[in-house]
Amino acid sequence: MEHDRESGALGRGVLPLAIGGGVVFAIAGAYAYQLGHDHVSLIWLRCALTAGMGAAIGAVVWWSFSRFQGRSRPTAYGIAVGLGLLAWGASFHFATARWANEVQASLAAEAGPDAVDLQAPGLSDFIEFRVKTGFEHSREHRGSTGSTTLTGFFVSVAWGFELLLIAGFAVSGASLITRAPYCEACQAWTWEEPVGVLSSLNERRAKQAAKTGGLQALFDVPTAYRDPAFARFSLFACPTDTCPLWLSASVHWHDEEESGRTVPTTATVGKHTNTRPRDRIMLVLSSDPLLANSQ
Repeated sequence: MEHDRESGALGRGVLPLAIGGGVVFAIAGAYAYQLGHDHVSLIWLRCALTAGMGAAIGAVVWWSFSRFQGRSRPTAYGIAVGLGLLAWGASFHFATARWANEVQASLAAEAGPDAVDLQAPGLSDFIEFRVKTGFEHSREHRGSTGSTTLTGFFVSVAWGFELLLIAGFAVSGASLITRAPYCEACQAWTWEEPVGVLSSLNERRAKQAAKTGGLQALFDVPTAYRDPAFARFSLFACPTDTCPLWLSASVHWHDEEESGRTVPTTATVGKHTNTRPRDRIMLVLSSDPLLANSQ
């Protein structure tokens, strides 16, 4: 059995759609994000707005690569991060523009009709102003509402956190394209088909099999019918029956915490392993102890 390796090929139309559409979406999203940011003071709502913009950018990249068969994970991640940086920078531009308009309108009102044309403040002026005045964040706790103003160094920390949130959620969205293998022969994505469960695995040796990450090691684990560990198998198939199949397996067991609680644990074994139809039949036989013992 061989592991699936992405070819890195990009279908026609992937880059124009992912980059072109992503740029338009990032700029429009940054404008809407800044409008919402100015009218929302609750810190968790601001974080949700920031994460939502990043997730939307990731969704654009995911749809572009899935629709036009892009098979390069580094390229998808790079585009997602670049679009996240663009959206973050565009939000600064829109925030600066609105603040500059407010400043000019205020100065013009004070100076009256004889006022001379004033130079509009720029990005550096906005950053200096924001660092001095800070961000006001509201929070709710058990029915009471309070507020905190971040100034100085903490303003930079808040901006850095926004960037990480946008880029992180954008990359998370783009990573969805790698969940299924791609059949180069058929030029099509595969779909998942559950196969079955290999139950009653010895827990200690099941963990060891999960550590090595090999499917053969999983089949070498003897069954011990009193243990709750089990393995769940899925096949990824393409439209043509003659093509190889891709097999994924996950091992499940329970670990005990220090508090004495039992928590479920899952580890992936042999993800996207290339297998032939004959191996699929052997897998089904091996997953049933009665059938396996009758061989």
